[in-house]
Amino acid sequence: MSRETDPVDEILESTNDRHFGGAARAFFLSNAVGLLYVGWPRLALVAPLVSCVPLIPLVLSAFLPLPSGFIGLAWVTLWLLWQVGVPVAIGFLPARGGLPSQRWSQYLALAFVSAVIPLSGNLFVRARVLEPYRLPSMGMAPTLVVGDYFLARKGVGVGPGDVAVFEHPDQAGITYVKRVVATAGQTVEVASSKLLVDGVSATGDPVAAPIVGDADRDCAPIPLTAWEETLGGRTYIVVATASVPDFGPSVVPPGHVFVMGDFRDNSSDSRTWGPLPVEKIRGRAGEPIRLKETCPSVR
Repeated sequence: MSRETDPVDEILESTNDRHFGGAARAFFLSNAVGLLYVGWPRLALVAPLVSCVPLIPLVLSAFLPLPSGFIGLAWVTLWLLWQVGVPVAIGFLPARGGLPSQRWSQYLALAFVSAVIPLSGNLFVRARVLEPYRLPSMGMAPTLVVGDYFLARKGVGVGPGDVAVFEHPDQAGITYVKRVVATAGQTVEVASSKLLVDGVSATGDPVAAPIVGDADRDCAPIPLTAWEETLGGRTYIVVATASVPDFGPSVVPPGHVFVMGDFRDNSSDSRTWGPLPVEKIRGRAGEPIRLKETCPSVR
């Protein structure tokens, strides 16, 4: 004898299926598709814009001196909430309307839009606002070490003390990052390891040398001497393995800046290939985002 199905059971059964289907589509296609599937079209239209929220901590890091650990944790948390938490939440949303439409073209179109909007936003941000980089060399240690990520803020000027990202003047397509120590019309000199700009020493007191590992030698600690420098109201630490060779004096020509690495005797910079044309500058580097260093270091 067959059992008659209670209409209430049918409603609950279809609703549960719909919840599961919405969550699955949100996880594998997009959250917008999942929201549309469970009958929330307005939220589905907003979802592609909300998908850019995990980028907020990275954008803020270029404007605010946020700790790198906080930036990394905030990004991972928001990304997991969006990629996992939202699909799970969609599974618990009350289904609205009847059974989902079988017009798969609607779901595919929304999935396409959900991919295009974040991608377009990412391309716009990289071209006009911020661009991410990963440091492969040691010339800016200890400020930036091998493996650091950082964001270059575009459309802003750079001055003495700022860390600039730029295209190498003699090597097209090769990106460098160095500190600006002088601008057009200023005189640069290095004497007895001290940096002088317009005859005024930027060199401060010696400090305890940070531990920096040599990525080319199984991260063996590099013996360093360290001291403070102050330019443009910024105080930072520079290091060297020995005395820094003398340089100059040299006057920075119009339309150029003079750049140097913070690792003074392990940096290819303006002392080697001359002043940098300002049109080669791509942006100003923000604070490092130290998710994982190639060689662990202690500042």
